[in-house]
Amino acid sequence: MAESELPVLAIGDKVRVKMDFVGGHVRMPAYARGMTGLIVGQSPEYPFPDAAAHGLHSARQRTFDVCFKSTDLWPDAAEEADVHVGVFHSYLEKVS
Repeated sequence: MAESELPVLAIGDKVRVKMDFVGGHVRMPAYARGMTGLIVGQSPEYPFPDAAAHGLHSARQRTFDVCFKSTDLWPDAAEEADVHVGVFHSYLEKVS
């Protein structure tokens, strides 16, 4: 999916990682699926690796640096910390 077809996201937005399950190589960490975090940074657009890894044409997408609380990702974590994950745009949905 091209960047222009995706919802507009920006630094400071609260987002949720989609619960998509796709076979094969993907760049969506399983531990982040369904989790909510805050966008704290973004990268330039790159070829979407889930398609590129299979030799398919891939639209360019940016990744967003999403900050999660460790205790949200792993409830039994010893102490709370910030966990930053680079997440491709098409994996994210804005939370109001």
